[in-house]
Amino acid sequence: MKNKISNKLRDNIFRKMLSDAGLPEPTAEFRFHPKRKFRFDWAFIEQRIAVECSGGIYMKVSGHKSIAGILRDYEKMNEAQILGWKVLQIESNNLIKLPAIQLIKRAFENIKKDYIVNERLLWKKKSNNNVAGASGN
Repeated sequence: MKNKISNKLRDNIFRKMLSDAGLPEPTAEFRFHPKRKFRFDWAFIEQRIAVECSGGIYMKVSGHKSIAGILRDYEKMNEAQILGWKVLQIESNNLIKLPAIQLIKRAFENIKKDYIVNERLLWKKKSNNNVAGASGN
């Protein structure tokens, strides 16, 4: 029989590992959709990064493994993407393992890269508009 730890202990270890990695504390059970009751297991709200834990994948019967459950999960992920969220899927037992923390850290680094690229593109666009405006005078 596998050693199972309580969800509360797992959550506390997860928060500590994030802190040790220099990452902010996420919000648990965050309702991200303005109209639907969709929730993320963990959300870094400001960065729009979510972590979904897939815990029932080894169970013979699970709501997420039924056809209706799978379709509901598809809808949830699609809505999240439409709203600009990056959603990381992590198996529950792996949540407190180093690769999961490294994955989350990479998502944060990618957000920073996206911001820098977008800022450069915006600056370039503004510069081109200024040049075009200056030549028209």
